[in-house]
Amino acid sequence: MRVFRVIVASLPVLFVGATLFAQQPAVQPPQPQQPQQPRQPAGQVLPGQASQGQANQGQASQTKPMQNQQNGGHGQGAIHSSNDAIAACLAIDNQEEIQLAQFAKDKAKDSQVKEFATMLVEEHKTCLAAINKAAPISSQLGMLKDTNTTSDRSTNENAQQNRNQTGTNTSTSNQPNGGMNGASLDMVQLHREMAEQCLKDSKEMLSEKKDAEFDQCFIGMQLAKHAGMKSKLTVLQKHATGELKNVIADGLEKTKKHLKVAENLMKQLDENEPSDSAKKTE
Repeated sequence: MRVFRVIVASLPVLFVGATLFAQQPAVQPPQPQQPQQPRQPAGQVLPGQASQGQANQGQASQTKPMQNQQNGGHGQGAIHSSNDAIAACLAIDNQEEIQLAQFAKDKAKDSQVKEFATMLVEEHKTCLAAINKAAPISSQLGMLKDTNTTSDRSTNENAQQNRNQTGTNTSTSNQPNGGMNGASLDMVQLHREMAEQCLKDSKEMLSEKKDAEFDQCFIGMQLAKHAGMKSKLTVLQKHATGELKNVIADGLEKTKKHLKVAENLMKQLDENEPSDSAKKTE
């Protein structure tokens, strides 16, 4: 009986101990330690990762062209469409032709060469006005220095200064790293510099010629320039849109006409040139 009482008295203690044991959390086996990742210094980008700034720049470069299209492709002092870039370059080409023809008409000897140079001035001015009307931004971006007159040169220099002050951006690339060393190449400015250099070299070459030799040299230049312009306009017509496309089509027809006139003039100048025997007699 005593043993039975001891067992019965021990039951609550065993029950409480079992209950406390059940409430204790199970012992978890030790977990293997993970290797610590190296702490990334602030501003450092690990391989395969892009910084937040680069991500934002990428998003901006993708949304900017769409914003330009929504704005109608026009803006103050900046290229917003391929039409703007095409128009600016064509405006530069026409101004180059106008200045060279103005230079030649005062120095040519043959009357027909003088008439041809005068026609080039007038018709290329008409083309320039049509380009500026189709893409008004080209009158700002497509400004070429005029070396024939001091007043025109001053006007063009002032226009260039205004573009610099307003931060005119004529680059056709929207990417922040569009060129070498992170600098984007301004194609319109490059086209302008090449046109000015070409005009300078052409005038220097013509200045060394006199009389019939001058006429032949000028007509030879026009043959090369208009043949090249014919090819250029044929390609640009495929990429231009709106009114500018029609302007280019009209300019292509005029270019073909100018090229034909230059070919006929060169034949006449060759026929009028004294033969070698006549030169020896003289």
